[in-house]
Amino acid sequence: MKYIKKSKEPASLRAFIEKEQRANIHPSYSNLDKPVIEYLNKALLKEQGYLCCYCMEEISLNSLRREHFLPQSRFKEEELNYSNLFAACNFSDGLPPEQQHCDIKKAHLLIPKYISDPKCSEYFRYNRSGEILPYGSLKRYKDYCDNYNKLNAEQKTILTTIEVLNLNAERLSRKRQDFIFALIQSINGLGKDQIEQKMEDYKTKDSHGKLKRFCGVAVYILEDYLKRKTG
Repeated sequence: MKYIKKSKEPASLRAFIEKEQRANIHPSYSNLDKPVIEYLNKALLKEQGYLCCYCMEEISLNSLRREHFLPQSRFKEEELNYSNLFAACNFSDGLPPEQQHCDIKKAHLLIPKYISDPKCSEYFRYNRSGEILPYGSLKRYKDYCDNYNKLNAEQKTILTTIEVLNLNAERLSRKRQDFIFALIQSINGLGKDQIEQKMEDYKTKDSHGKLKRFCGVAVYILEDYLKRKTG
């Protein structure tokens, strides 16, 4: 998970809301017309660097779901609030519940809005097995679950967030593990400056406005690698 800096509300969305209000119609998400939806999808993708807001897997117009951070079923008044809208992946749609992740798994549940916190990356760690973990010294996801009562309040909240989104679903963890293995292989023999440049590449959008998939994972692993190497 990584920080997402929200942009200004798209003009087409604002125009739709104002048009409905002038007609004495309460603006509703279900009444959004196709051109507005298409523009909204493009705006969300561009804002997020074409990555899922939760797992950081690469997404496109064909593989996104519009995520209402505060669920529509519980916060109807927020359904057209642009600050509440994000783009998530649809890769686990139709899979068994234990394999679902991100907003498909989250459904109507509430979690802290880490994705809107500039310090988001400080709350999470990744091990080389591809698991996402709360910050701390424990090595595995299972260790955090088994030692839940020993965690501080913030770590418990982070762990619960990971569980609600099921970010350690087997399929997703395996993809991260493969990614981390390939990343480590690619930096063998590189110097500090070269690794730092690679980190910058993962932090920066390319000429098409895209971030590299799992960029937050890469930055953490590379920073950790440098600490181990120079520590």
